Amino acid sequence: MTLKKNWNAIIGKSIIKGYYWSLTSTNIQMFRIMKIFSSSLKGKLKVLDAGAGSLAFKPFFKLHDYTAFDKTNTCEGLDFIADAARIPKPDAAYDLVICSAVLEHTREPLGVLKETFRVIKNGGTALVTVPHFHYIHGEPEDFFRFTSYGIEYLLKEAGFSNISVMPVGGILSFAGTLFSTVFLSTAYYAGPLFALFLFLNRVFAEFICMIDGIFDREKIFALGYIVTATKR
Repeated sequence: MTLKKNWNAIIGKSIIKGYYWSLTSTNIQMFRIMKIFSSSLKGKLKVLDAGAGSLAFKPFFKLHDYTAFDKTNTCEGLDFIADAARIPKPDAAYDLVICSAVLEHTREPLGVLKETFRVIKNGGTALVTVPHFHYIHGEPEDFFRFTSYGIEYLLKEAGFSNISVMPVGGILSFAGTLFSTVFLSTAYYAGPLFALFLFLNRVFAEFICMIDGIFDREKIFALGYIVTATKR
């Protein structure tokens, strides 16, 4: 429990201080995908971050009209408090809705996706991330893990089309992420030396990303998926 508590504290501080996306090889891969996705967006969009947590995704959307909420007051900067299954906004209000690391924490993930569909404009996009392999977290509200086929099925049932599922992390990233979690959580009380541990961990995580890209192209052991889908 101490390691998990330390890891949660590290995540919170890393988002504020700007090194969240280099904590693990999985985060690094997600960052690269998100950079490509966000740079491909045209014009100034109305963006809703549903279940935004500590606003890790906000830096990708600085050029857009970004609004964020969560069901509890998780951090400063949230625009309102709400449940992702009951978003207090009108139909077709947003060009892009982000739903990251939310579906595993809701009893009715299809209901959340249908609500996401409702608030997206025609031609708009949903950006969803879900875990495939992950330790229990946010308990007791930790209910599901998803395969690529499962999340695609749910998005279709919610009404989305043009679904693209991108795996994040392979078998080495799976092991590497566990190592980074234990390594940094153990080093959490190292004081000024913690910066050195962060540097060493980043070098390790970058190396794992490179090796994973060479030897695990099918990503059967993906840690999770980044998914985009369109409302037509």
